[in-house]
Amino acid sequence: MPSLKFLHTADVHIGAANGYLGHLASRRQRETVATFRRMAQHCHINSIPLMLIAGDLFDSNKIDTSLVSEVFGIFSEYSSVKFIFAAGNHDPLSSDSPFLNEKLPENVFVLSTDNDCLFLEDLNAKIYGCSFKSVFEGAFKGFNAGVTKDTFNIAVLHGELQNCASDYRFIDTEKIQNSGMDYIALGHVHLASPIKKAGNTAYAYSGCPEGQGFDELGEKGAWEIQITDGVLKSKFVPFAVRQHLLCRIDISGAVTTEMVISKVLNYLKENYGEAFSNNLYKIELVGKLPSDFTLQIHSVLAGLSPLLFFVKLKNSTEKEIDYALIAREHTLRGIFVKKMLNRIDTAKGDEAALLKKALTLGLNAFESEVDYDEN
Repeated sequence: MPSLKFLHTADVHIGAANGYLGHLASRRQRETVATFRRMAQHCHINSIPLMLIAGDLFDSNKIDTSLVSEVFGIFSEYSSVKFIFAAGNHDPLSSDSPFLNEKLPENVFVLSTDNDCLFLEDLNAKIYGCSFKSVFEGAFKGFNAGVTKDTFNIAVLHGELQNCASDYRFIDTEKIQNSGMDYIALGHVHLASPIKKAGNTAYAYSGCPEGQGFDELGEKGAWEIQITDGVLKSKFVPFAVRQHLLCRIDISGAVTTEMVISKVLNYLKENYGEAFSNNLYKIELVGKLPSDFTLQIHSVLAGLSPLLFFVKLKNSTEKEIDYALIAREHTLRGIFVKKMLNRIDTAKGDEAALLKKALTLGLNAFESEVDYDEN
């Protein structure tokens, strides 16, 4: 048999609200559509005739109709690519599905809510799978149609492997092992998995091609798969225009707001390259600062915001403070520090760490430095 080459994606979530981004939310929506376009373009340029979409292409069936039109336009534009879609729990194949209410381009194929099998004669490939018909689905019962040895046998499914009590279609790895498939393209889990095997069947989650929040960190993309004479070759292709990143940056020694900003930017450039400003960051500032320097977190944010696409800051720095000296003061501050030091001395484990944090926040409060989100 000749080779079969395809791109496996899932969980694009076009139309996701991205409310945490404020005025940038609509821009991120458009960027996610653009990422889907880049995947289709990648297939066209690299002579990949097939894209498998394992559910949740749309964040819901009720997203902005202009986004739906743009996606269907991408389907039509890249007519050299066949798009196979198995609906997920966010975009089920229910009465309000765009895939049932819009005219489908000839190169788009939608797997039904029953166990389905499509034969793509020009690729000598059978594509198996089924769509969600509602938000919730019971456990996957297995494939009805038997595989044939003289074709490529590929499946597209949305569901969970780990949780047998899942309301989002539990998929038993034993059914994967007994399926006879060459490859099963999975969706629902937003973190890409390595290519795994159950028996002779390879399977993987592609993860989402664009992170939609700070629980979806790092590089995102899709799996490019080629099967030749029973041998599977895989390559993970990055597609995300931006990454969500958590950073812990030591700003010890800074004595001005400008020095803090410079330390942050140098760290980001060193770790994420010249294009670091494109990413979305949650940054925790740590380290020890001179006692006579008051870190104004809002001033740092004001300095960084024009230079980065999106940034949130948390101040976890400590001051280089002589607590014993303060404890000898005949002031409320001195009494507070003395009592806290006594409690820290007798505390153990996690309690000691919490008390040290309380001491820092308490001293900041005496200087009116505590932000509401530090507690």
